[in-house]
Amino acid sequence: MTNRFTAVAFCSLIFPVFLMLVGCGSESGAEPDRMYIHFFVAPKHMPDGTPAEEQIQALRLWLAREGGGYTELKDAPGGWIDGEGNLQTEEQVAFLVSAPMNLKEAVRQYMIRNFGQSLPYVLVWEALL
Repeated sequence: MTNRFTAVAFCSLIFPVFLMLVGCGSESGAEPDRMYIHFFVAPKHMPDGTPAEEQIQALRLWLAREGGGYTELKDAPGGWIDGEGNLQTEEQVAFLVSAPMNLKEAVRQYMIRNFGQSLPYVLVWEALL
């Protein structure tokens, strides 16, 4: 499970910066290039509590191949309320990927398959360069 509050709070802080960055890239009169900005987190531990270092390293390689690269924003601790009303916390690593295609479903399926997450949280913005 990922932390939606942390993701939303973090994104509300960085979104204005992305608007400035992606809005300044196209030349006058040129057709802008469409890009997709993806933000998501990966757990530092697997559901059984073992470290996810190998899975995170494999994720980095997959992101470089599928998305053309990534920015690792490092530690992004988060938490959520479970079905019994208890606060659950998790150590996570945040990733940012810009790609010419929407990778949301591919990232979600990767996280389910390789990290055992039941509902990966992936935010996507469409941007013009």
